[in-house]
Amino acid sequence: MQIILSKIRDAESGNLGILSTGEALIAALVLNRNDWLSDMGYTVAQALERIGPNWSARLPEISQEYRRQEASVKADPKPFRETGEQAWN
Repeated sequence: MQIILSKIRDAESGNLGILSTGEALIAALVLNRNDWLSDMGYTVAQALERIGPNWSARLPEISQEYRRQEASVKADPKPFRETGEQAWN
């Protein structure tokens, strides 16, 4: 699931064009971006059909995890450090 969550973050950062059609559709659905769906020429129903029943069934789980991770980052926005790397104080 981490891979698709990374793809969704890419899309939200403005890198929608680097995603496959399926990834872009999943990102648009999770982020509730009907404007992206429309720009790609899809309705919600068509997007769900395109990504298939397996991904469609996982959308609530993916969306919930995405929101959980986003809330976690906002609550504790520490800069990324490599394991063992000291923070500058």
